[in-house]
Amino acid sequence: MKLKLMQPGTGMSEKLSEHEIPSAQSFIATTESLDEAIFLMNNSSISAVTVHAELVRQKEMYEFTTGEALATASCTLPPGNAIEARFKFQAKLQPGTRYYIRLSNTPDIESCLCEHYLPGVWKSKMKRGWPPQGERHNHCIRFIPEQHPFEGENLLNEDNRGGDALSIWISDPDAGFPQSAEILFPERSLCSCVELVFDTGLDHINIYSRQQECVKEYVLEGIVAGKYQLLAEEKDNFLRFRKHVFPPVMLDGIRLIVKASNGDPSARVYQIRAYKNSTID
Repeated sequence: MKLKLMQPGTGMSEKLSEHEIPSAQSFIATTESLDEAIFLMNNSSISAVTVHAELVRQKEMYEFTTGEALATASCTLPPGNAIEARFKFQAKLQPGTRYYIRLSNTPDIESCLCEHYLPGVWKSKMKRGWPPQGERHNHCIRFIPEQHPFEGENLLNEDNRGGDALSIWISDPDAGFPQSAEILFPERSLCSCVELVFDTGLDHINIYSRQQECVKEYVLEGIVAGKYQLLAEEKDNFLRFRKHVFPPVMLDGIRLIVKASNGDPSARVYQIRAYKNSTID
């Protein structure tokens, strides 16, 4: 899924005013360059206002005041709401590295926010506490070239929660359901157990109801000579971790079909792990 946060439907915005922590948005790069970062902003002034931005290599996930500034850019905004602010950085990036874009303190300017939680992608000024009920909001932003930090290849990584690593597959929210992911083994192998790890929004735990990001309905299939056979099926899941044990079978791979979530428009899966044995001897 490409990193596109341009839906300002919440009506919320954040002032670019004096504050100990500046307005900023983090992301994980998947390309070797960043030509432009495009925000949506409101200018309540009666005249044009210039906003400055810095592209910064982020040292730690929640740190938005330090780090190496790699490039700067400016944009002049006319009066109005939800105006595209185009910052032309023309900067080199290192794929797999965390960066953030820091916005200057600018009176009369607000950055539009969207309500879209993505693991490892955060804005500054997050609410902190326990249980974690961090922001589901990010700045409305898109990138040129597009960044794709949530591709299916992430299912092969070892990490199973959001952070510095590219660790989750998130399907295109515009594509709807069902969505599927296949993992092919290097060679046909004996399998009797598959473990699944879904996204349950560990950064903003909902203590009152199910996490909308969690996969609800899915089918797990084995792949043999290009054909599929049912291994397990679930219609009302709300758990982060699921373990399915079945009679041993020789397989070429595994397919997971996600038919529905608990509210999110995407399939969100951290891991699909297949084992010869369901227990450790």
